[in-house]
Amino acid sequence: MTVNNTRTTHTWDAIELSFTSAKKYEKPYIDVDFSVTFISPSGKQYKVPAYWDGDNTWKVRFAPPMPGHWFWESSSAYSDNTGFFDKKGEFEVEDYEGPNAVLNHGFLKVNSNGRGFVHHDETPFFWLGDTVWSATAKSNIDEWKEYIKYRSSQGFNMVQINSLPQYDASGEEARAPFLMNTEGEWDLNSINPEYFKYLDELMTITKEAGMYTAMVVVWYTYIEKIYEPDEKPSKKARFNNETVYHFARYLAARYASFGTIWLISGDSNYNEVKEDISVYKTAAKTISEFTPHSLLATAHLSGNMTTPEVLNKEEWLNFHMYQSGHTIDGLNVTKKYAEKNRSLRPIRPVLNGEPCYEKIGYIEVKDRVEQKDVRDVAWTSILAGGNAGITYGAHGLWTWHRKGEEFPYQSSWMSLYEWKEALKFNGANDVARMKEFFIKIPWWELEPRRDLIDSTQIGDVTAASIGDDEIIIIYALNVTKIKLNLRNNNNYKLYWFNTLTSEESEFTYTRNGELLTFDIPSDIEGAVFVLKKNV
Repeated sequence: MTVNNTRTTHTWDAIELSFTSAKKYEKPYIDVDFSVTFISPSGKQYKVPAYWDGDNTWKVRFAPPMPGHWFWESSSAYSDNTGFFDKKGEFEVEDYEGPNAVLNHGFLKVNSNGRGFVHHDETPFFWLGDTVWSATAKSNIDEWKEYIKYRSSQGFNMVQINSLPQYDASGEEARAPFLMNTEGEWDLNSINPEYFKYLDELMTITKEAGMYTAMVVVWYTYIEKIYEPDEKPSKKARFNNETVYHFARYLAARYASFGTIWLISGDSNYNEVKEDISVYKTAAKTISEFTPHSLLATAHLSGNMTTPEVLNKEEWLNFHMYQSGHTIDGLNVTKKYAEKNRSLRPIRPVLNGEPCYEKIGYIEVKDRVEQKDVRDVAWTSILAGGNAGITYGAHGLWTWHRKGEEFPYQSSWMSLYEWKEALKFNGANDVARMKEFFIKIPWWELEPRRDLIDSTQIGDVTAASIGDDEIIIIYALNVTKIKLNLRNNNNYKLYWFNTLTSEESEFTYTRNGELLTFDIPSDIEGAVFVLKKNV
């Protein structure tokens, strides 16, 4: 990040301008409307709001998308404030040359076929996310550096966090985003800049590793109509349209320059009986208005639903994120949700943003999700239609759990592992290998192909294809023989992809007219098979 006393920065790296107000304001977080317009070498203008950073300091951040000579000028209704009014400057931007994917290729957007993501320069992007909702309020910088170093080395490129403290985290929150009122509750009109200065550091470390952040704006508990007082102030706070406008504007001003992907809601049902969904609408509209680059936004929904029609109609919705959740029926759920969301119009990318967390307890039975279960749901999600990517979760990491901390939801989800132990669960390596498999082919062109599976097939088989069945990928569970109906004359090479090692082994098949069959050895479970058309 470049501050304003440095005159050169790189494309997609944030330049930060700092302004000192000549006046004091009673409510600086909500009362001051002040922005900067950045003018590109081509003449295109980007208007960016300022945010209050404590004391008499306001800042503006902007990530320039092209090289060349840039200008900026401030605009403010406060002509008597010499710290804001009629300020101007210029700076140079150079093309970034290095390994950082964010700076090298630019921020994310939806691709041309509407089924995946690309960087600004059209480089394809396979979403491999990790779930760390509670890191914002609980982690420390050394821990976060350790976490990001490890996940980036595995190939993860996205972290999913909550902008606010997570209601169901273990232990105590290390910091609060708002100041307290006299009743011991958050004053949603009095933001705490120190909380967000810490979040700045997390976001910077993440971006410097070439990773993106997907940030929840408002978790459902912060707009829930049912009020259940608790000892934690974070469980008492409720946003309305006015307070969420100021908060969303603040987040956009502070974090759009990181290429943030916006999860407008968290675990929401989009049900007017339980939630005031107008607050989500205001948050989304505000984020959209104050994000200078292409908006990439969705809703992180509850685990019992696909995208409802009221949400699907929203213009700001760029992609569908469903939650197959922590149910023992996760395979069937992910198939159903992926297929349903994929059928919605307009066409949008689909991904499973919360499959079963590794080692969490199932909802229905006192048994834990194991590595194999995570792998099964991940591969099934992609092939069933959620082919924009996948998010992984580890039980204990999402809560940023430390030894000795109390977890009030243990009766539902079973005991937590310490975050450092959860970080090393093997399921993360499985989904990383899955990403490496898919990025070798045009995964955004995958089409679910239930019709290829023969009606006499026994066991759980999910299939998808690319093009005119030029590539067919099959994921098989509890299956000894695969039976496919192929309505083409293609000759194929068949191979098995080992999900634990990434090794590939050729297999033989038998074809009798349209029916293609092959046997699966009993020692292979959770098998990925690939048919590639011979050229």
